[in-house]
Parts: sequence; structure tokens; C-alpha cells
Amino acid sequence: MNFEKYIFSRKLLISVLFFTLNACNSNSFLETRFFPSTKLGEKIESQLLSKYKFFTYYPSIIPQYPNSYIEKIPEALTDDKGIIFFLSDDSIETISDFYNQQFKSDSWEIVKFFSKEDKSFIARKKGLEVELIFLSHDTTTNYFITYKSTRISVTEEVKKNYDNEVGKFKNIPEVLYSYVNDLVALGTLDLENINKNSQSLDINTEINRRTYAKWIFKTYNKFYQDIPEKQIRPVTFNSKPVFSDVPMNDPDYFFIQGLAEAGIISSSLSGDNNSLLFYPNAYLTREDLIVWKTPLDLGRGLPIISSIHTEKTWGFEDIVTIKTKARQALYVDFHNKDKSNVRRIFGYITLFQPKKPVTLAEAITSLWYFGYQEKGFSAYDILQKQKI
Repeated sequence: MNFEKYIFSRKLLISVLFFTLNACNSNSFLETRFFPSTKLGEKIESQLLSKYKFFTYYPSIIPQYPNSYIEKIPEALTDDKGIIFFLSDDSIETISDFYNQQFKSDSWEIVKFFSKEDKSFIARKKGLEVELIFLSHDTTTNYFITYKSTRISVTEEVKKNYDNEVGKFKNIPEVLYSYVNDLVALGTLDLENINKNSQSLDINTEINRRTYAKWIFKTYNKFYQDIPEKQIRPVTFNSKPVFSDVPMNDPDYFFIQGLAEAGIISSSLSGDNNSLLFYPNAYLTREDLIVWKTPLDLGRGLPIISSIHTEKTWGFEDIVTIKTKARQALYVDFHNKDKSNVRRIFGYITLFQPKKPVTLAEAITSLWYFGYQEKGFSAYDILQKQKI
């Protein structure tokens, strides 16, 4: 009699646990897969209590094969990652056909299709990457499902790509790191106007017009320090200020006035009566950068180019929002091939976004090379020359 009560209590416990799992988890695989047979039910009964807590985190969007059961869960499942081993009496072909159909019908992106050679799937959906791998098939099929959040991978990659410091700069994008490193070593970057303390400066913040004017003046002359006829000449003290907001006592007057008198920056001297103010503390835009930098690469003033020719180069979708002079500069820059400022600074883009502020990192990258169609040199070349 006591034995019968034990058997009854045992079955009752299993039933209660089974229905509790179904109620607490919307995941459909819990409804049909724990007990495909009495034999399998007995095999996993001892594992149920310890494993129940893991299913709180198991992603419900992962399809589950009905005629299978859990063999083991080697580590705790979380929202971000997990792995579960399964056993099934069905063949690998039957199970793989099921997953192939489920992934396709439920709009998964199949990164890697199942093949008989490596016997695995990889699929992604809603920031989740799922990999299914078949291990063997003797009397039963042994396979496991592992999943991970792709959002975590992106976050870690971003942290990796920006976890750099050089000089007074921090958070340097990895793709621009070598350019920044060379320019810092060149010694033409002055942070006095934008970094009032000794702390490191986030290089992804915007640069203002006065700072870039100073940097481009000093860096260009550093490149051509042995070729005086190519240098931007310093202004004389009796020069009348071109811009009413950059008087002679402005700390960057020397550089801004010099660029204006050289015709690099538009002003009344170049016939632009709309440029009576310089706005030194305003953000440098992409349009500003390309207009100032390209003539120094070309070695002469920008040619007059029709809008039709400009559109046939970069093919920017926002070409109509770009000013005429910037279009001319972009045309020249396009034909600078792999030394193009746009390619080096921004990579592949279909929108130029002319009014978008330029970051410190982007501004520094633009100054890494001066020249046109292989007739030029980089900051790295200058540094190597200094070592000789």
C-alpha cells in the first residue's frame, strides 16, 4: 500500500511539474517535448527541477523539433546566450528538413544552410543568432542548439574599435587610428582653444572652424617646410582684417587671415561679399572641409565644373543640397582616386550630408595626406624622412 502511494505521488509530482512548466513558459517546445514516451520521461525526470529555472530565459522564437528531448544543459541559459543538447529517435535528415522549413517560413535570415558535409545551420532573427549542429546518429540523433545575441557582439565590437588613446585624444575609431597617430607625432595639432584642461579629449566631438583653420595652415606648411615656394605665407601686421569677427587680437587671426589672403577660405578678397564673417566658433561642416582642403591637394584654384559632371562622379543622392563650390571640390577630390579625402575620411557613402559637423578624428584624417594623383605625400612619409 505504501509503495502504491509512492508511485501515485511520484506521478502526481511529474504531472504538476509538467503543467507548471507549460503555464510559466509560452515556449511551445515545453508543451510536447519533455515526454514523447514513458521511457524518455523517466530518463529526464531527475533533471527537471534543476533545469526549470533556465527556461525563463530561453528565447521563444527558436523553433524546436517536436520528437526530441533535452539531454543536458551545460550552463545556465540567459537572454543573451545559451546552449542545449537534444536527443531524438528521428534521423538527421528528418530533423534538418524540419528546421529548414521552420527557418524559411518564419522569416529567419539563414546565414549558413544545412549540408551533409558539416551538418549544421546558422540563422538570425531579431538580434539573435542561432546555430544548430548535429553530432551523430546511431540509435538516436544527438544535436545541440546554441544561441547568442548579436546586439552584444556589436556592442563589444564598438568598444573594441573605439578603445584607443593617442596623446590628448581618446576613443579613437580603429579605422582612423593610424592617421591620428601620425598627425600627433607630427606635432601640428594644438588643442588650446578646445581643451581647457589636461584631461583627454573625446576625438569624436565636433571641431570648430578656427581650430581646423589653424591645423590646416600649420600642417600644410609642415609638409612643405623644405619647399618655401609652396608654403602659405604669414600675414603682415599692416594687413586689414578680412573678417569682422576675427580681429587682429584673435588668437587664431594669424592662421585665418593667412588662409583668406591665400584664397583658401572664401572672403571679400576672393569676391565673395557674403563672407564678411568667418564664424570661428561654429562647427566645421563637411562642405567647409572639402572646399578648404581640396585646393591644397590640387595645388591651384578649383576649376569651374558643371553640375552634370559632378553628379556623374560620386553620385550622391543629396547632390542638390551641396553648394556649387563644394561640388567643384568634390569633382576634383573624386579624381584623386585612393588619395581622395572623402574615401579616406568617410569610407563608402551615398549621402554627403554637406551641413553635417566634422569630428576631430575626421578633420585630422583629412590632413594626413596632401597631393594630387600620386604627386603628394603623407604624414607617415614626413615622419620617416625625419628619422633619416
